[in-house]
Amino acid sequence: MSEDLLESLHQNNTVQAELDELVFAAVKEKMDLEAELDADREEWGEDGRDSDDEKVEAEREQEELERQIEAAREAYTDMNSKKEEVENLLSHFDSRIIETHERVTNASQESAQVSARRPVPVDGPPATVVFINGANAPFADELIRRGKEGGREASKTLRENLVAQNPDHVVLVHLWYDRRLLMQSLQHGRIISAPSTWNSFIWGFCREPLAAAANSSNVCFELRQELIEQHTAATLSRLGHMKSIERVVFAGMHPSAGVFDSLLTLEDANETLPTTYTQGILPHVEIIDHLPEIPKPDFGFPTLTIPGEFGSSISKPFAIRSPEELTTEESASRTQPLLSPESAPASQAAGRARSVASSTVSRPATVRAAPPTRAPFASTSTGHQRRPLNPNRGFTNQDPPLCYYFYLNSKTGCTDRRCQRSHDYDLNERQVQRFRQDVKRFPCKAFEKTGKCDYQARGAGQPCLFSHDRPRRA
Repeated sequence: MSEDLLESLHQNNTVQAELDELVFAAVKEKMDLEAELDADREEWGEDGRDSDDEKVEAEREQEELERQIEAAREAYTDMNSKKEEVENLLSHFDSRIIETHERVTNASQESAQVSARRPVPVDGPPATVVFINGANAPFADELIRRGKEGGREASKTLRENLVAQNPDHVVLVHLWYDRRLLMQSLQHGRIISAPSTWNSFIWGFCREPLAAAANSSNVCFELRQELIEQHTAATLSRLGHMKSIERVVFAGMHPSAGVFDSLLTLEDANETLPTTYTQGILPHVEIIDHLPEIPKPDFGFPTLTIPGEFGSSISKPFAIRSPEELTTEESASRTQPLLSPESAPASQAAGRARSVASSTVSRPATVRAAPPTRAPFASTSTGHQRRPLNPNRGFTNQDPPLCYYFYLNSKTGCTDRRCQRSHDYDLNERQVQRFRQDVKRFPCKAFEKTGKCDYQARGAGQPCLFSHDRPRRA
């Protein structure tokens, strides 16, 4: 029995040892697993931090790419806009090239037409010489506004009205004008808004005879206003001997007034020049009436009226001298030898200069006082050059100011010998009316102060120039 107990005890010890080994192995395995788990956890923690950094870096790179894409898009838009500008510029250049090519082609055709004209007879074709003072007789407002086309129509209308049904007839047109004064008048009268319109008109006027292949020519000269009639006289003294000239037509000046006076100022003037002029030139003279709507005395020469050609709103009358006055002056000139400008006394030379300048300067009859014996269309001779209006100022704000009574009272004019206002402005009929309207806005001082105005009694029946509509001051 004791042996059985010992054997059982031995077996229990053995089992207990095995259990201890199993427990030890399990504990060891558990510790190994926990160590591995800790190692894995540490490794997994580092990997997570790395992934967060990579995510932040990726987001940063994405933002940078988006900025680059936006900059590229803006650059592309700018490039497209510049491309459109370049294309527009190229199309403009193409149109200019086409226009230039057409002009060259037209000029070549015109040159071919000019070279193909009919031969001129040896003794010369019949000719009409036209002298236009553009300072007094610019063309119609509507023609000037139309620019190049208006110039062509003006040239064609003038030639067709002067030339009979004779294709060999020659028309030589000389247009003289003071560019500075004319531009001021055209812009102040609101006929044109820029000088380029007048330049286009002149271009069409001068080129039309070439395009029409007519035996004619239009020549335009820019000249000071006081020298226009002098140059006309000089031209006539050179052309007067041509037997082929059948007609000499004037517009805006009178052959017996300013042009005749200018003959005496020429450097090569001699005693026979006035006689040659009156006997050789005046019998062929005709005058174009550039103001057909205004009553005027007889010009003393055949008169032409061309509807729609002249009659501008800025047209001005010119001095007229009757044939009797011209005959008297010519007889007086025969008794005294002509003096050259260098050898003439100072007073006589000054008188000639005043005569030349005054012949182109005149005002309408309603603007200035004139003796009863003087024709209303004639101008009085003064030694002053006319002052142009400042287009940037109104009539009542000119510097120096305009005299109310001189321009607006046609019967008495200005009677104040100490008048401080200017009498030298050059106004046409339309400008006088506008000046009258502006002055009419001012109150009459006498009526405003006393309630009475005796201007009508003092002004030879002329109504008061100022307004009586305002209430009298207490």
